[in-house]
Amino acid sequence: MGKLIVFPFRMTSVEKYHLFDDSPEFPNNFFARFTFAGTLNRELLTASYRAAVERHVRGKAIAQRLGSQWNWVELPDRIPEIEFHGQPEIPFEPLDLQRTPGYQAKCYLGSGTTQVTMQVHHALTDGLGGLGFVRDWMLIYDNLFHGRPVDSGLGKIDRKLLSKRNQIGLASWGYLKNLWRQPIALFGVAKFIGRRFQTLSPKDPASRQLANFPQAVSTTINRETVLSLKPKLTASRVTLNDFLLATLFATLRDFSTATNTRACWRVIVPISIRQRWERSMPVANRTTLVQLDRFAHETNNLLGLAQGIHFELGVIRSWMLDRMFLIAIRLMSVSNSWLVRNAGTGKPRATTLLTNLGKPFVRSGLPSSGGRVMVGDAIIVSAELLPPIRAHLPLSFSAVQYAGDLRITAHVDTRFLSLPDAELFLQKWRDQLLSLL
Repeated sequence: MGKLIVFPFRMTSVEKYHLFDDSPEFPNNFFARFTFAGTLNRELLTASYRAAVERHVRGKAIAQRLGSQWNWVELPDRIPEIEFHGQPEIPFEPLDLQRTPGYQAKCYLGSGTTQVTMQVHHALTDGLGGLGFVRDWMLIYDNLFHGRPVDSGLGKIDRKLLSKRNQIGLASWGYLKNLWRQPIALFGVAKFIGRRFQTLSPKDPASRQLANFPQAVSTTINRETVLSLKPKLTASRVTLNDFLLATLFATLRDFSTATNTRACWRVIVPISIRQRWERSMPVANRTTLVQLDRFAHETNNLLGLAQGIHFELGVIRSWMLDRMFLIAIRLMSVSNSWLVRNAGTGKPRATTLLTNLGKPFVRSGLPSSGGRVMVGDAIIVSAELLPPIRAHLPLSFSAVQYAGDLRITAHVDTRFLSLPDAELFLQKWRDQLLSLL
């Protein structure tokens, strides 16, 4: 099952990578923002947040170098607190994981409305792990509100599994039987390295300072429209995620000033490597990255483009080629200085990024009304996740399905792109999605 983790304990290679891939200019932080109809109880929010942080072990931990090793070190006297603010526009600052823990939560309690924003460092978790923490937090709140035991309905948390969080399955039969195919991935990596792609921010920022961090805009495709899209996608043997990526490439083509038909766009696609046995693992980073490239002349036929993406992602998953990113990080981590240089590069990594979180609250254990989750006597109206923005990547997208609606949110680096321009991008993307109808 694994050995019991006791502080201090060593950081994994991917945790170190995300720690080093962090700067005041480009914070490596996730945000989750939830809007409620109804007012949550301040005392219950505080108590449930503390309980959720304690449950997931590293809520009071910072990253600290001990000798030649980077470790998770606990701050035993640190009491996890949720901060309350008197206005809906809540100010945030980048997390400094070497000084403060990787969780931060803030809340606005208004008249008949509540907004909760969760910030977490990418070294601590990926998006799905962060949402797992949030689901536990909300369920604990609901338990306290209704007078049930704190852990009622919560899945078991096995802290010993943290010792296995660095496993990427290289010794599994699924990987070994595809070992002969890995040179194909190396060929693909070489091709990607040599290929030039379009960026949305070719220059360095005029100002290093982030203003009103974070900034975001969203668009929503309603439930009826999503239901109308799905039969057409099923008939073409593609998923909604495939079509989201295809229409994103088409939108990049329309939004860009590039006129060359050989212009290329690159999209980063995070892929979870979580297994069933990991459901009881506390919050951890269990994701890898793949990159998809498409040329302008490949983006005219949306369904054909989606079918190509479906095939490519299918091959990547079934052949376990998605492990190449994690293998590369592991090789680089032999030297911390090498990992620092690669993580802190200012070179463009992709045109944009799309994280699809699917339906994160379908199995939350919480009651629902009309498909909307109830927490105490309040109802979640909307849920958004903001992935990090990076150098030359001023738009980072997430997609979440909630109560049947599809919500696409853009994290915007306003040093390069104005919020009206980001809204225009989302409108063009929406038009591409609806063009199938």
